Amino acid sequence: MRMLQYRFKNLNIKHDGFDFLVNGVGHYVIEDFDEDGKEAAFESVELYDAIGKDGFITSKEVLGHLSETAVVWLNNDSHLCRVLGNKSLI
Repeated sequence: MRMLQYRFKNLNIKHDGFDFLVNGVGHYVIEDFDEDGKEAAFESVELYDAIGKDGFITSKEVLGHLSETAVVWLNNDSHLCRVLGNKSLI
């Protein structure tokens, strides 16, 4: 399967009860469901930076934890996953 990328800016996520705006790129594949059509399934996220209540975050360790949460948030956005799946030429 070919891995595709989705660049996002200011994605609002909640991690450990706190809100963050994150910027990065999500890596996804297209899953084809015969009866429902195609959908994107995010497998990983690479975050460039984030903004939280304490300011700007660039720590690789913190961004790593936030990236796991970002994968879940992107996969839970059914509209985004359907749009990306149907945009694909695969």
